[in-house]
Parts: sequence; structure tokens; C-alpha cells
Amino acid sequence: MDRRYRTYTQEFKLEALELLKSSGKSAAQLERELGITKGLLLKWRDRYHHLHHTGPLERERPLTLTA
Repeated sequence: MDRRYRTYTQEFKLEALELLKSSGKSAAQLERELGITKGLLLKWRDRYHHLHHTGPLERERPLTLTA
């Protein structure tokens, strides 16, 4: 079988993460509303957190994702 995966732009990911942060909605609810795979939003959040927060004294960096 030829399996194709959807790809999302960095802009889409950043907007989705901003919604998660500010909307008061759960990740599952936003995933349904945005039409993305269950668990993907939290994966993006965790990936951002891992890439940009290495220590408690580090300043916040601009939100960027690589995948």
C-alpha cells in the first residue's frame, strides 16, 4: 500500500499551538475542530518545549517548529 501522510506548514502548527494556549479548549477538541490526527497537537507542543526550553533561566525564544 502507498501510504501518504498529511503535512502541515509551520504557520499552521504555530497557530494551532497558540489556540491551545489561549482558547481554553482541550487538545482533543482542537484536534477535532482542526481536522488533525488525535495526539498530534500535544506532540507539536512537546517538540516545541523540548527544542526551546533547556533550563529554567533560559529566556523565551520565538516559537518555531522543525517538523
